[in-house]
Amino acid sequence: MAQVQIVNFSCFYGKGAHTNHSDKIWGNCIINGSRVSLWGKRGGRLSFKTRAGAQGKKDAEAKWAEKIGGRRDGGDVYSIVADAQIQRLLCPTLAEDVVSHFYSKMSKGQLKKG
Repeated sequence: MAQVQIVNFSCFYGKGAHTNHSDKIWGNCIINGSRVSLWGKRGGRLSFKTRAGAQGKKDAEAKWAEKIGGRRDGGDVYSIVADAQIQRLLCPTLAEDVVSHFYSKMSKGQLKKG
């Protein structure tokens, strides 16, 4: 099985900037040594963007700061979930879902590259 390390994890629940009922997650992880941003509805299909090299790391960190600090255009502000036990309560199968969805999208050529 692939090695997954969750680097940052956040969630948003409630009335969003563009929706009335949001239940979303956003984060950064490392999958087999590759930095990847992930997002999607909790318990649903995840989307990914690979982040290569030093610039990719900077881009991922900038996007993380934007998500937890709010965007200038009034986007949703995500809450940081740093505790691994709370992450498991919110998304009990997160690591398995990340691996499954990541490799499924990779095999279909649907990964976004940053």
